[in-house]
Formats: sequence, C-alpha cells, structure tokens
Amino acid sequence: MSEDIERLVRQCDSCALNQKLPVKVPMDPWPTPSHPMERVHLDYAGPVDGHYLLIFVDAYFKFLDVAVTTTISANRTVALCRDFFSDTALRKCSSWTMALSSRRSCFLPSARKCRSLISYQRSIIRNRTAKWRGWWTP
Repeated sequence: MSEDIERLVRQCDSCALNQKLPVKVPMDPWPTPSHPMERVHLDYAGPVDGHYLLIFVDAYFKFLDVAVTTTISANRTVALCRDFFSDTALRKCSSWTMALSSRRSCFLPSARKCRSLISYQRSIIRNRTAKWRGWWTP
C-alpha cells in the first residue's frame, strides 16, 4: 500500500507544486584575489572536432587563455598547466602593468559591470579554435 501512495504522490501535479522547497543556503562567494594569478580557474570544454579546450581564467583580471588537446588525462592536464604557468610567469609583469596602464574596463576590478566580458571571452575561445582549425585570417 505504501508503494501505491508513493507512486500516486510522484504522479500528482498539485503534490509537486505544494511540496516543501529545499532549504535556501546563502551564497558564499570566493574572496576577491588581491593580485593577478593568485587564483586561476580552469575547466575543460569540448569535444570540438575531436579536440578538447582547457580554459584558464585568472580571477583577478578575468584574463582568459585556452589550450587545445586531444586527450583529457592527468598527465596531459599537468603538462598544459606547466606550459600555461611558465608562459604566464614570464610575461606576467609586462602584461599586467600594460593592462593597468590602459585602464580597459574589462580588466578593472569592476569587471562585473562590464556587460561584454562573457562575449569577449567567447570570442577569444572562438578565435583560438579558428586559428587551430586553420580557417582564421588575421
């Protein structure tokens, strides 16, 4: 009998509408980094034509970089991270000071107000994949 009741409740639209909502937990945002490259977020996207994109985003400036790979493995991810951090460390001082001196709104701490930030990052990813595919012309 309890199985019949459970099945009836699962199929009942008014029961679904009147059920208790999950407890709302206040959001606890990440702390704002105090300098560039203090925190870098990364994630894989794809597959795109059999390749995967490892996307790096600096939490301070919202700087975005993309690495292309054919495999997702721990060894390959570590190799791509080494390449990214060694390359970024070499040009860190000049690129960040250039970004600060140019005062572009997407690089300022008020980047949340920059409504084109997400489309800007998407265009970077599109351009990187276009270059990699060979049909991008400067």
